[in-house]
Amino acid sequence: MLGKKSLLRYRMSNFRKLCVQEFLGMNFQQYIANPRAVIAEYDAMCTEWSNDPEEAAKAAAAKLKTTLI
Repeated sequence: MLGKKSLLRYRMSNFRKLCVQEFLGMNFQQYIANPRAVIAEYDAMCTEWSNDPEEAAKAAAAKLKTTLI
């Protein structure tokens, strides 16, 4: 347990907050099927990309596109 959050809840939150689907093109089941070390790398890269204005704009556009469909 991570405080009051389970590891699953933590991963679900990170998946959404870090725009994993938009950056990496994978759904939550594909993301969670990986070992912890790989998920940590995915999270780190998504964090890095969200700090890059050009990459963040691409993710925002992808998120908007999926929201409108």
